[in-house]
Amino acid sequence: MVTFSIDYRSPPSGLGQIIHPNGNMELIHYKGCSWNNYPYKNDHYFDSELHSVEDWTPVFKLLREKGVEKVYDSEMSFDEDGFDKDQMASLENWISIITDLFSY
Repeated sequence: MVTFSIDYRSPPSGLGQIIHPNGNMELIHYKGCSWNNYPYKNDHYFDSELHSVEDWTPVFKLLREKGVEKVYDSEMSFDEDGFDKDQMASLENWISIITDLFSY
């Protein structure tokens, strides 16, 4: 299963990583993040600070294209419904949560 893991504080301080079953990881980072592409096979940069649903739309598209099924979010899982006991949500549930948060 391909997962996306949010990375709030630890290096490389990007948005997170797409993690493939074979262990390969792809970094997702955005404007304002420092980053180092090691140990990532690929990295994806978004020239936005992700402050609106429109900013997030290309991120959602990439995650769908990469076949992400689950999102691990150790912080949001405590505040939002839709996460399991392992702090994971389906990609579509997570997208819905993010969309709701930025649709004010």
